[in-house]
Amino acid sequence: MDGGAQQPVRGAPVRVQGVSKSFGALRVVHDVSLEVGAGEFVSLLGPSGSGKTTLLMAIAGFEGVDSGRISIGNRDVTDVPANRRDVALVFQKYALFPHMTVAENIAFPLRMRRIDRRDIATRVESALAMVRLDGYGARMPGQLSGGQQQRVALARAIVFNPPVLLMDEPLGALDKKLRQHMQLEIKRLQARLGATVIYVTHDQEEALAMSDRIAVLRDGRLEQVGTPAALYDRPTNAFVADFIGDTNLLPVTVLEARREECAVRLGAATVRATAGADSIRVGSAALLAIRPERLSVRAGDDGTVNGEVRAHVYLGAGTSLLIATRAGHELTARLPAGASLAGLQVGAQVALDWQAGDTVVLPPLDAPS
Repeated sequence: MDGGAQQPVRGAPVRVQGVSKSFGALRVVHDVSLEVGAGEFVSLLGPSGSGKTTLLMAIAGFEGVDSGRISIGNRDVTDVPANRRDVALVFQKYALFPHMTVAENIAFPLRMRRIDRRDIATRVESALAMVRLDGYGARMPGQLSGGQQQRVALARAIVFNPPVLLMDEPLGALDKKLRQHMQLEIKRLQARLGATVIYVTHDQEEALAMSDRIAVLRDGRLEQVGTPAALYDRPTNAFVADFIGDTNLLPVTVLEARREECAVRLGAATVRATAGADSIRVGSAALLAIRPERLSVRAGDDGTVNGEVRAHVYLGAGTSLLIATRAGHELTARLPAGASLAGLQVGAQVALDWQAGDTVVLPPLDAPS
């Protein structure tokens, strides 16, 4: 992102209140409420079929809602047509007009708004500069790479200075390296424009890297909303813990439950951990969530959990160890690049330990949290 003084916030807040949407007998969005602050970058994250695109299309005005209200700024837009909501939408497929030049594509929304022709030329040049495509105005979309076409789509979206920018998996068609580069470009643009961004993705790493907050959806329901760090370190249910990054989920029995801390039985051991949900009760079955990088692994048999190394997986930035515990569970531990693997060869007996603050006790999958 650009350095220097912070840019002014020009975005508008977006409020979704109790929105539901069905297609025939299939309910795809269930009573979702979400508030996005002015100038905030919020990602809608979830697997295919979670309702994230339908919710985005409802905010854009391309899908009506069965119940609930949507407001942008101080205006209720629930029944306002898409072309009067003053939002911009960027699609995964670019949606550029193949018979128009780059400049003509970018100018299209300005022409629809009947902006003066001289002003259009100035705005188009400015938008091209923002996406670092100076001098590309006369080219046709077919002469551009996928990344360049996506930049043109971005330029067309921002050329009329929309207060809200909606993005539906805009980087899904790009290779990993280009996608990571475009993530930085989008964040740079958003910081410069001060726009509110609502961004749909199924890519957890992308959401963690780009978002101020993330809204996790599953089967049309909002599971958890929070900062990337909050969702990663303090998920409130096993679905979020498992979907956001890699995690180990171990079955435990709750021995003691307080507001923020509890004790659980894990195999023959009693361990302390953070309580991840209000529904954690003494005597109940639960899951202990531990991130692979938070596990300490050493040769020996005197750890909180003991087991045998079954496999090594080289990841470039580190190495993952697959470990079978004596209680019959499988764990993944991750060591950083350069860490010694002495005593941790396949077949070695190892001891595993962790800090109580690095674990979270959660209800079983599909249990209410």
